[in-house]
Amino acid sequence: MAEHSAQYRAHEELEGHHRRHRISREPDPRNVAEPSEAERRARASKALEMVGLDVGLLDRLPGRISGGQRQRVAIARALVPEPKLLICDEPVSALDAANRAAILRLLRRLRDETETSMVVISHDLPSMPGFADRVAVLCEGVVVEDRPTRELFADPRHPYTRLLLGAAPAPSPTSQEFQYVT
Repeated sequence: MAEHSAQYRAHEELEGHHRRHRISREPDPRNVAEPSEAERRARASKALEMVGLDVGLLDRLPGRISGGQRQRVAIARALVPEPKLLICDEPVSALDAANRAAILRLLRRLRDETETSMVVISHDLPSMPGFADRVAVLCEGVVVEDRPTRELFADPRHPYTRLLLGAAPAPSPTSQEFQYVT
C-alpha cells in the first residue's frame, strides 16, 4: 500500500504550468483507491465554490489569478480532504486590507459551516477578535499569554502582547471585523 501524506503544500501547485483542477490531486489519506480525473475535477469544483471562486478557474494558469484568488485556491485545496483541523499559517500576511478582511470572513464562514477547527498562526493580532475565541501569544517559542480573546485584548499582560497590539493599526471597534466571537 502506498504511503499517503495528509500534508498539503498549498503553493506547490500554484507554481509552473499546473491548472486549478490539480488542487485535489493528492490522494485522500482515508481512501486507498485514487479518485478518477472526473472525481478530482468534481471535488476541486466543489472546493472552489466553497471559497467563493468560479469553477472557470480550474482551467486558468496560476499567473492569471490575483493574490486574493491564490489564497482562496490554497484554502480550497486544504478543504478537499475534509479535514477536522485546518492550520492556517499567516493566511492574510501578504494581502491588502480588503483581501485580508475577505479571507478572514471566508475562514470564519468555513469554520462555522464545515465544523472544521482552525489554528491560525499570525502576527496580525488586531485581526483576531472577529475570528478567534482564544489567543495564545508566543515570544521566542514560549507561550507568554493564552487567554480568551476578549480578555487578552482588554488587558494584555505581557510586554510582547502589548507590542504586537500596538504594531498594527487596529480596526474600528464599531466595524464588523472587530466583533468578538461569543
